[in-house]
Amino acid sequence: YMSLFALLAIEHNGYGHLYSFDVRPESYVTRLVKLVAPWLMHHWSVQVGDVRKVLSEVEPGTMDDRLGWPPSYVLMDSDHSAEFARMYVAELFGKLRAATPISVHNVFDSGCDAFGCKLGRNPRQLTEEGEVVAEYLASGAGT
Repeated sequence: YMSLFALLAIEHNGYGHLYSFDVRPESYVTRLVKLVAPWLMHHWSVQVGDVRKVLSEVEPGTMDDRLGWPPSYVLMDSDHSAEFARMYVAELFGKLRAATPISVHNVFDSGCDAFGCKLGRNPRQLTEEGEVVAEYLASGAGT
């Protein structure tokens, strides 16, 4: 749903464009936006494929139409694995302009999924992805 929220904010502000990557041709979110908010689609470019391949081809500070590069804001909403987080910390964060705001979705493990929430979960526990992002921040590399 983060893509839908971002598109609504772009529409409300009258400025911006959302660039997304998905390994599936028609993800649930893409179908949802087309169904409930088709008027937002002109703000959105969805590229089917593996973002890792595109990032490996982009030089720091250069323009790339596939990414809307360089971005003015980055929202990471991924599979939340440590492996993918290590990739985007290494391949993406270092290529951004200084002071580019970054948000990473679901760095804390809520204990909830599509089937409900587990009782007794510590809402401050980091996901595997969250641990990688926290290590990156603690290293001072992003400052």
